[in-house]
Amino acid sequence: MAVNDKGGDVDLNQAESTRWLHREWLPTYCIDAKRQYDPDGFKPESIKVTSDDARDFMRVLDAGVVWDIGGCRFRAHRSSCRESLFWEGSKAKTPRSITLFMEPVVTIAWMASSTWTTAGQPRTWACSRRDGSLTW
Repeated sequence: MAVNDKGGDVDLNQAESTRWLHREWLPTYCIDAKRQYDPDGFKPESIKVTSDDARDFMRVLDAGVVWDIGGCRFRAHRSSCRESLFWEGSKAKTPRSITLFMEPVVTIAWMASSTWTTAGQPRTWACSRRDGSLTW
């Protein structure tokens, strides 16, 4: 465990996912041609991801089960659903407020935990990669 600036423990998976959020996902989301938002509108207090969800979310991404199809829109191999990690506030405010959208984070994290814990789910359901190969 690392130590945060307040002297408390920080889960490295959670810290890694927060770094990705600020360095990669938020800028990608904001500069997308369909959006063009100011990243300064992001509300950091909206980051309420648990250590377990952060770890599982990163595991799914690292394994290639879910990937960014552009503009910070994530998709799994056998799904037509696209999940965005952010939610926008009112268009009337400048900069437009942007928050982390918990539902896609938890859904993607669930893909990792269900693969290891749900015996009734076919193994290929949650663990096939974009190229069709299997992981886990």
